[in-house]
Amino acid sequence: MEARSAWTGERLDNRFDRIDRELAAVRSEMRQGFTELRSEIQDLRGVTRAEIALLRSTMVRFGVSINVAMIGAIVTVLLRGA
Repeated sequence: MEARSAWTGERLDNRFDRIDRELAAVRSEMRQGFTELRSEIQDLRGVTRAEIALLRSTMVRFGVSINVAMIGAIVTVLLRGA
């Protein structure tokens, strides 16, 4: 049978120190990732708002154009029919 090595306080400290360092690295990477993600989301919100404003403007122009064309057609029909 193999002899098992004893877990000394020093070995435990070394093991947990390594685990603590790895957890600190993971936390740091996650914070950096979330910071980058927030920044990208803010950029997307700005682009989306600009696109929505442009779409709104286009829709208003189109609506006005349709109304002007319809009024022009009605006026033409009334003048020719009279």
